[in-house]
Amino acid sequence: MRTLQPGNPFHKRRRGQRQLKESQARYPIRAQFNFHSLEVTLRVYDLHQQHPEMKLWEIAQELRFTTTLNADEVGKRGRESAEAIKKRATMGVAVARKLKIAHKMIAAVGRGEFPAF
Repeated sequence: MRTLQPGNPFHKRRRGQRQLKESQARYPIRAQFNFHSLEVTLRVYDLHQQHPEMKLWEIAQELRFTTTLNADEVGKRGRESAEAIKKRATMGVAVARKLKIAHKMIAAVGRGEFPAF
């Protein structure tokens, strides 16, 4: 019977850490990733490539993956509330972060690594 002792060869990692098995694949998966996050990153990248003129907060508003502006907060140029300005800034930062991750992932795939954050 195997026991959870520090010298046990079956449990080389600390509690809560997964054991990464050695892959024989030509392009092994480098790390664990979240499918939802990967999908959102791809959607952000694709929309930015299709519409490079869109502002970052507009991309977030279109995809609705983060905080969004209400109908009464959109279009009040010059008379926006402080809350609407903060939301736009937050949305822009979230999209910029996803685009940065997408560019890093694309560069890493060229080197044969996936995913690279």
